Amino acid sequence: MSERITTANDRYAYEIGADYALAGSITQAALLNGLAAGLSKVTSRFRDDLQLCFIERDLTPSARQLVIELAEFAKLEEGQ
Repeated sequence: MSERITTANDRYAYEIGADYALAGSITQAALLNGLAAGLSKVTSRFRDDLQLCFIERDLTPSARQLVIELAEFAKLEEGQ
């Protein structure tokens, strides 16, 4: 990824995320799938867990609640 794209991603990450709130569920899932795929490529399992801790620390309360609710739906789908 070029330095310009990385800088733009850093600068506009919040706005990009907000724009995806208006997208359909398939597009929103693709965004999350891409994030998960990217994290799995660049980190080991230990570092992945650590990265998730860093991400969680910077979430807003509403973002944290979204992650919790998404995890609860995923558990229901798995029958847990």
